[in-house]
Amino acid sequence: METLEKGEEYTRLFLDAILGDNYEFSFKLTTFEDKPVAGIPIWLHLGFVPKSKTKFLNERAIIEGTSLHPYYESFGTDPLSFIGPGEGPNKMFGKPLLYDLEYQIDGFNKHGPYIWTYQITDVHGEVSFNVSLDKDFLIDFFKIFGTIEGIKSIEDIYLYVRAFVARDDWGAMAISSPGQYLCSDDVIYDGSEEPSNYDAKRLALMDNTYAEGILGLHKKDIALGLNDYYSYKLPGDKQNGNYMPLKMYLYLSKANVIPTGSIPTREALMQLHTSSELEATGEDVLNDDLAFYAAIEFITPSGDTVESLFKQVNKSYDGGLIVFDNETMKSIVSKLGPGISSIRVQIMESEYYKASPIVVVPLQVTPENWIKFGEKNSKLDLINPFVTSWGEVENGGEEAPFESLYPHLIGTFWVEPYFNETGDELSIQDYIKIELYCRMHDEAGWTSMFRLGQEISLRPGNRDGIMTYSVPLGPEGEFLMGMRCDLNLSFSIEYGRDAVHEEDRDVKIYLLDLRLESNPSSNTPNTTWSIYDDGFASDKIEVGTVSETFSTGTGIVYCGGESNGQVFGQEVSFLFDNATREYGLTEENDLLSLLSLVDIEPLKVIGFKDGNEIELEKGTEWTTPYYPSNYLANASIVKIIGDDVLDDGTELSIIYRMKFNFGSKNYGIITLGSSNNINETSIELRLPEGFLPESNESKTSMFTMFSESFEGDGVQDSFTLDHGIQGISSWDDALFKIYNEDEMIDKFGSFTKSVSSGHPILTFDNAPSNGAKINVSYGVCSQYDFSFGFQKVDSPLSASVRLAYNDDDAPPIINRNNDQLIARTLPDPALYVGLFNASKDTTLKLYNVPLLFNPEINMTFYLDPIVLDLIESFGSDFNNLTFNFKFITNDGYYEFYTDPLVIPLDYSSLVTGIVDGSYAIHYSKDLQQIYDLVGPDNLDIEIRITQDGNSSNYIPYLFLEQFDYVSDTHVIELHDRMPKTPTGKMDVEAVFNTGHYYQIFSKPFMDTEFEESPFDLVEGSQVTIALTELPNSTLVSVDKIGDEFTLVKLGSQETIEVNSTNFYNIPNLAMFIDAYDIQETIYQDGYLDLYYGSGTSIEGETIIRKDITMVPANKYVKDYSSDINNNNPISWKAIYDFTDQFLTTYPISVEGEVLYHQLFDLDVDANDSSTMNSIIPHHEKFITFGLKLPEELDVSAIRAVGKPYSYALSIQGYP
Repeated sequence: METLEKGEEYTRLFLDAILGDNYEFSFKLTTFEDKPVAGIPIWLHLGFVPKSKTKFLNERAIIEGTSLHPYYESFGTDPLSFIGPGEGPNKMFGKPLLYDLEYQIDGFNKHGPYIWTYQITDVHGEVSFNVSLDKDFLIDFFKIFGTIEGIKSIEDIYLYVRAFVARDDWGAMAISSPGQYLCSDDVIYDGSEEPSNYDAKRLALMDNTYAEGILGLHKKDIALGLNDYYSYKLPGDKQNGNYMPLKMYLYLSKANVIPTGSIPTREALMQLHTSSELEATGEDVLNDDLAFYAAIEFITPSGDTVESLFKQVNKSYDGGLIVFDNETMKSIVSKLGPGISSIRVQIMESEYYKASPIVVVPLQVTPENWIKFGEKNSKLDLINPFVTSWGEVENGGEEAPFESLYPHLIGTFWVEPYFNETGDELSIQDYIKIELYCRMHDEAGWTSMFRLGQEISLRPGNRDGIMTYSVPLGPEGEFLMGMRCDLNLSFSIEYGRDAVHEEDRDVKIYLLDLRLESNPSSNTPNTTWSIYDDGFASDKIEVGTVSETFSTGTGIVYCGGESNGQVFGQEVSFLFDNATREYGLTEENDLLSLLSLVDIEPLKVIGFKDGNEIELEKGTEWTTPYYPSNYLANASIVKIIGDDVLDDGTELSIIYRMKFNFGSKNYGIITLGSSNNINETSIELRLPEGFLPESNESKTSMFTMFSESFEGDGVQDSFTLDHGIQGISSWDDALFKIYNEDEMIDKFGSFTKSVSSGHPILTFDNAPSNGAKINVSYGVCSQYDFSFGFQKVDSPLSASVRLAYNDDDAPPIINRNNDQLIARTLPDPALYVGLFNASKDTTLKLYNVPLLFNPEINMTFYLDPIVLDLIESFGSDFNNLTFNFKFITNDGYYEFYTDPLVIPLDYSSLVTGIVDGSYAIHYSKDLQQIYDLVGPDNLDIEIRITQDGNSSNYIPYLFLEQFDYVSDTHVIELHDRMPKTPTGKMDVEAVFNTGHYYQIFSKPFMDTEFEESPFDLVEGSQVTIALTELPNSTLVSVDKIGDEFTLVKLGSQETIEVNSTNFYNIPNLAMFIDAYDIQETIYQDGYLDLYYGSGTSIEGETIIRKDITMVPANKYVKDYSSDINNNNPISWKAIYDFTDQFLTTYPISVEGEVLYHQLFDLDVDANDSSTMNSIIPHHEKFITFGLKLPEELDVSAIRAVGKPYSYALSIQGYP
């Protein structure tokens, strides 16, 4: 409330509302004693109010945060008349003015208010007005004021709001015939009736009062829905490059912001929300007959945008539709190539709606043969998952941590304890709260704060010791890629401030180290800023501190010592063992690698004896046998003297004093407490725009590592290195590195570095002595860049496994003969595999790969021209490059090993396989036997790479460019909303491009001129394609009637003939997943199978019973007779067909009865009685004669014996 006019009360209003919504404006009228005033009319005025060029109505009514006023120039009216919003002597309390238009528009000459009405206060002094903001405000604005620079949307204009109490001159308040004025066709008091239910007497005695201000309108939120998966099939040769259009159905719905429990701010009303912050209402905004446009980007698997389109959304049956024609798709997919690309879609901002949230959906661009029998075509590229999610790298068993190129905020802190004159520790309750916040700047200039990591509570050093601190800003930590940030590191003693001030003391915090540094694991980190080198200033970033609390120091700092009789320091605990006498820090202990640490001295030893804590006496119970020592691990050792000094298996604590010598460099000191009366302070690092680039822009040069040896002769002082860079004439640390420079200086003294004809030259101040072996390890900047990956600790940046890229702007490396070694053109992604210390193995581990049906691993490593040139220099002195593969399932229960892949690094053997300057190393392994053993599971893959042999020649790296996991498992996620034509039918053409439709093809069933067949079937045979355990799927063929496609449902199986008409393939068959408009999620897990034959039985057995009548071969033959040729009957047909249909190419077994007749001549074919009795001597009866039957005939098969003729005996039977 502020008084702007003498004697009148004024309430300033600043309202924000959503365009198109309905609101209730409520006002309450009270006395100065806050008592309600009933029966009083309150007037409400809402509309546009022009301003005068020379005079404002109220110059203090401006838009917050700007110098803009909510009034606009009017074209048709004398500007001097604009001295208030209403008529009458006091224009603030009169009816709204009517304003002339410059030109007649739609029959209107003037414009008036949108709302001009009143309500009578109730017993509570309250009135409410129903205000609809569902108006074409922007159109009306342009009609009234024309085009004004800077005003393009509804959020650029404001409405004037006035509510007031005035005298009861009803006639003077009426706007006659309001329909003749633009904007005034709705809620306008026209004087047609005057109220009688108000308190006229009280109104006459009241002062005028009013509220005045502006109403900001804001656009509505919109939710965007579309298929969560698209598939596009590249045309094959048979289609002659005929690309299909792609239909994209979109569903644009009005949306509400999901309540957060807090009152929305003006900024919240204006901001764009994410999909997770919005709730779609289901109300289609396309029904409003407004034009909507979509910004669409097609993005490759590597993240590159290859096509950006701006297309209008056309109305469809129950949503919107965008069609990408065949020529557009031809252009797009030729740029995308096969693989999982993505489509980025956003509905653009319109007059009344905000831009939608961005929706990104996958686009699977596949060959025409998507599901293809005989060829596994479900493929996962494992390079990115290896680097970004599920990978691990070891070198000689030592893990290489994941590390990007983004900086880390690294610190080392010590809080000094405080002991008073009597030795009491006053600082025991000092808890220092340490927090790191990020202030993020957006493109509009707004900022937001959020905490990074967890709050830290740090006690003095004798309690918590030295604290080391590291916060990665990139993907290995806080994911601040692409952001503009300020980092604020705060320190607070708020918890114990009362005690600190009552005791009139300070809390001192030593910043032994604080730096912003990338690649901290390597031995060549890139430090942007540090207290050590820069203090609290920097020429790369802005550093802000509170000067009363921050200061710097140089020279020596002790963490630990003695104060007022109390010994304190860094406490390190050990487990006491009577068999061990010496205890100390190991070389790997992080304490020993602290910046500027020069000495560590044991001051005190504490242990347990008989269950009680005791302090051991120096000299009699413990000593420091190696102190002082330049080897800090030795300096830290304490030797326990005597037997039975401490309880076995109890804790032993050593208190150390740590000595740091910063020389002329800096450390930081923070002082909080009574001396400056400050309890909290912070240091802020303001990072410039682009300091944290997008992840796909965060790259650095890769240096190729070389090693050379020279032998000194006592005279030669200059040595030229074999490898250099084309066109470089002077030394540049950004192009060349000497990795063992310090070691060489220690051995041979100082040297200078120069370049001649591209080659580095090392010139020693004093020539190395005769016979001295000079080993040089150096790096040359290559034509490769790399980004994030795995970094070997305390090694050069190139001793890593990282994603690699080409740097087309870099000059090539040259060899000893000045030959240019042009870098290999890398695909995206490609993995640089640094082989670290060549005497140790490099192991790549990939975890949790899903073990799918019929799995296979395909890998391709490449030796590029630089490595091959190095191998050529080895001659006959080479090692073997060995790859060992291990596959692990069931959480390590099963381990499977394959034969190693061994590549001799013999150039004479490799040269025949060099293609385009590179040598490919392929590895492929079918893992179906593992799947058969363990079934669906997770699979861990280990690849161990070694250089085996006795040679000292090693290659520095290789590239992994293919790491594919293929299977016959297809994982499909679907959207259940059916695309429909304007008539409400299923849009089949749109279905083609969704996961509901999978075309089925095969390798050829027979060899063709184009391709060999893996099946080798028979012309005219049949194959059956069948679905199993997929109840919501069916086989379909595609038919086209006129210009419309239709799907012909064929059920769960279909049999086709193998012939040339079908191209020995599956000509027109697809799997259609008919799962639309479902009520809950449906899961299907089944098979698409290919069978040989016209059925789906795996054995393929069919039992046939058939009688066959013998047929003469070529002439009439008597029954039971046949001509004989070479003991073979020839009068009867020998071969009889069981069926004229194809059965199988496998063997057919026939079982049944074949009846035959045989005639015997008893004079020739019979044995007499004596012969038979000699054969069967013990038979019960006398045998008259016997007949000899064929050996394969069992006597039990004889059916009958007869005498057909007087001279012959006929025997009938079956085998």
